[in-house]
Amino acid sequence: MNASYFSSYTRLFRVTAWILLFLSNCKSKHRLFQELTSDAVEKAKDYWILVVQKQCFPVEIKALENSMPIPAKSKIAHFNPFLQENHLRFGGISQFAPVTSEEKHSLLLDGSHHFVQLLIRHTHVRLHHLGVRIVLSELPSNYRILRGREVIKRVISGCLHAGFLKRFVVSRLKLHFQRIE
Repeated sequence: MNASYFSSYTRLFRVTAWILLFLSNCKSKHRLFQELTSDAVEKAKDYWILVVQKQCFPVEIKALENSMPIPAKSKIAHFNPFLQENHLRFGGISQFAPVTSEEKHSLLLDGSHHFVQLLIRHTHVRLHHLGVRIVLSELPSNYRILRGREVIKRVISGCLHAGFLKRFVVSRLKLHFQRIE
């Protein structure tokens, strides 16, 4: 399955969850006829994170699985990554921060992947089309997106609704300043 077939973050997870449920029904004798649960959607999210990491960082994952050092030319070598439950996680200096383990060792994602762009667009819309700083701070803290600010700017610049709101707010501010004078 290809993430670029989907234009909605939630639809991607729901369709993936239905496919995973269908595959598990095909494998077992006891079939489950039920609605989607939050666990099924979480499994779909986990599936897509693994797919993104395997597509974007195959050399690094292979090196870590074989207990080899990551190549120095790798774009994530300076993050001191490690594998935990087949997920590529951020090591770095944040391991000394007084936060939860999930926040210390966030999942590494490449900003060029379509899944990550769907995640950013979903967060941007959920926040009512706010700007780059707010979207960057509100992205789930358990994700570390490479070139995050740059990717968020690109996704937001493609949002027509956000562009309209930006022009509307600027024109209203000009009106208020004219009334004050």
